[in-house]
Amino acid sequence: MPRGDSIMVNSSAQAYQDALNYVLPISEIFESIQGEGVRTGAQHTFIRIAGCSMPQPCKWCDTKFAFKEDAGRQLTLREIVSLVHLRDVVITGGEPLVHPRVRELCMILKDLNEADITIETNGTIYRDAIRNYVDFFSISPKLSSSGNTFDPRVIQTYLERCSYWFKVQIKFVIDTRTDADEKEVDSFLSAFQSLLELSGAYVVFQPMDDIEKKFALDEYVEVYRDLIEVGSSATAKYPKVRIQCLPQMHKILWGRKPHC
Repeated sequence: MPRGDSIMVNSSAQAYQDALNYVLPISEIFESIQGEGVRTGAQHTFIRIAGCSMPQPCKWCDTKFAFKEDAGRQLTLREIVSLVHLRDVVITGGEPLVHPRVRELCMILKDLNEADITIETNGTIYRDAIRNYVDFFSISPKLSSSGNTFDPRVIQTYLERCSYWFKVQIKFVIDTRTDADEKEVDSFLSAFQSLLELSGAYVVFQPMDDIEKKFALDEYVEVYRDLIEVGSSATAKYPKVRIQCLPQMHKILWGRKPHC
């Protein structure tokens, strides 16, 4: 993984100082466990960047406060990095990759913190310049139940260019109340089965939390049980794809609190 002392290859120390003064719209920075996906339970610093690439918030989105870019506070990269005290860092949103300066943020985090960096993205944007500075991509394509859609070609690019050393997870939030999402996921698995098997990318099934209803842990667990049945069928059909059914652990522990 490149270190930050090569942050601006063939560039001056002044360019490095200039990069520290670049700004990003920050919704929040906090420390907590990772609550989703295969890195669940590990302590991270979360950097939430405001602004999203979707035409509208997903129906089940629990961070709608970060949807618009102007909802964030403009912080320099120097200020952002000064608030990071853990080695493991998640850069999330919104959609962080709408901002080209995320590349410099990753570089500086590598330089000053030797950070292990996760990018959480909806998979609508691919930036090749950033991939060598990111340790893990968590890609969450939006199924029809979200009210949005995804482009499989962008996901294919991630799998082809980034999915080595188990560097990628594809995370689907699945509404088990109908079979529409299950059919979409099956189509994806069928289309990319060989690439998923070759790359070793994780495919995570996550239960949908209906945010229009009051959160009830027993109902969430029941939805999770239904999802396990979906995962069992998918695993039987695609036994060499690394499929996991995982809940949002932070919601099991703390409900819908933003973070704890």
